[in-house]
Order: sequence, then C-alpha cells, then structure tokens
Amino acid sequence: MDLLGIQLISLVSGVIYMIMQVVQHRWMWYLNLLTCTSALIVSAANFNDGVWGPLWAQVILNAYFIVMSVVGIVNWKKLEHKSGGQLHLVKLTRRESVTAIAAGLVGTPAICLLFSLTNDPSPIADGLSFSFSILAAWMLSYSHIENWHLWIAADIVTVYLFASQGDWWMSLLYACYVVSAVIGLVHWRRSGIYV
Repeated sequence: MDLLGIQLISLVSGVIYMIMQVVQHRWMWYLNLLTCTSALIVSAANFNDGVWGPLWAQVILNAYFIVMSVVGIVNWKKLEHKSGGQLHLVKLTRRESVTAIAAGLVGTPAICLLFSLTNDPSPIADGLSFSFSILAAWMLSYSHIENWHLWIAADIVTVYLFASQGDWWMSLLYACYVVSAVIGLVHWRRSGIYV
C-alpha cells in the first residue's frame, strides 16, 4: 500500500473516530489506534521536493496518542459506570489547570526550538500542534470538556502543517477535526453530566 492509501485509511478512520468522540462512544479509542498508526506512518515517511523530512512532532504525537488511547479505554470504562452510561464529564481541578497552563507556556517554546534544530520542514507549526495536542489528548482521556478548546487550536494549526507539505488528504482530515471539535464542544456542554 502506498502513502496515499495510508492517508485515506487515516482520513476515513479519523472521521469515524471524531463522530464517535463527539457522542462519547468508548469504542472510539480502538478506532483511534488505527487512525494514529496510519498518521504516524504518513508523518514518518514525509518527503518534500524529494527530500526526506519527517514531521517529527507528528511522529511522536501519534505514538503518544496510541498510549493515550489505552489510558482512555481504561478511564472511560470507569467513568461510564459512574455516569450510568450517560455522557460523562470530569471537572478540571485548579491544580490540573495551573499545571496544564504552565506546561503549555514553558513547553511550547521549548518544543518549537527543539524541532527547529531537526530537519523538520515546519518546526513552529509542528511544535504548536504538538503542544496543544499533548494537553488535549490528556484532557480527553480524563473526560475534561476543556479538551475541545485545545483540539480546535491544534487542528487548525495541523491543517496548515499538512497543507504546507502537500498532504492534502491529511489536511482534509484535520479540517474535519476542526468542525467536529466545535460540534463536540457544543454537544458536551449541552448533554454532559459531571461525575
């Protein structure tokens, strides 16, 4: 299978994953494993003008998403039990909020600088997407509604990132993610219950 086929797998499974995420279906985590594995392959095999230039942040990020999918599987199973199967939300504590903000403020410039030292063709966009997504995936795995704000920001940057590399199917996938994240935020606000 060529990279275009792998991008299409990531696109289709990613769109289905996002729909499942919006309605908070726990099987989304299993589908996310497929989406992230295919996205990792595309990011690692990135060629621009015939020169190999992996999108390192996307490679590491998708590996992290695979791990967070396992965390999400475990956490959401417990939360489904507590909520009686309803859309479950967990309040972000003050300590978690301060830690997330501090990690973002310190980590984002450091990550962008680190990626500028590699052959990453777009270190700033890749670093921003990476930082926002790390925090968003952690918040999602614990069912914090604030994850949606970070996903919106991360996905907008990632649309640009993949478009700048000519990976149009991946860019389309992340454009769908932006729309889904907005819908997810609205749906979780209206239908979620705090456990």
